[in-house]
Amino acid sequence: MGEGEFRYTALPKEAQLAPVNAIYSEEKAHLGQRLFLVGNDFGGNPFEGNDDAFNGLVIDGEQFQSNQFSGFRVDGVGSDIKKIKLSNGKKLVLVTQNQSRLLAFELN
Repeated sequence: MGEGEFRYTALPKEAQLAPVNAIYSEEKAHLGQRLFLVGNDFGGNPFEGNDDAFNGLVIDGEQFQSNQFSGFRVDGVGSDIKKIKLSNGKKLVLVTQNQSRLLAFELN
């Protein structure tokens, strides 16, 4: 909230299927805060298995968007998220993945 003041908000159950490794946040007019989350961990103990049930998530304000609706889907181990602005004005969210390709999602 700023100036050392915080507000606790529980994440939806869809964000708790595996570890969340990175969150990107942006303010969106009339919607409030929009969050992009990525995660997973494929380095699990052989007896416990991997934590890989998370495919990324977009949260607009208090509402989460499914992968099918948002188009934001990261199946692998998402490690970081950054936003860039191209010279033509388009904005992209870039997601890095461990030992996999860079993913780019256009913001609207």
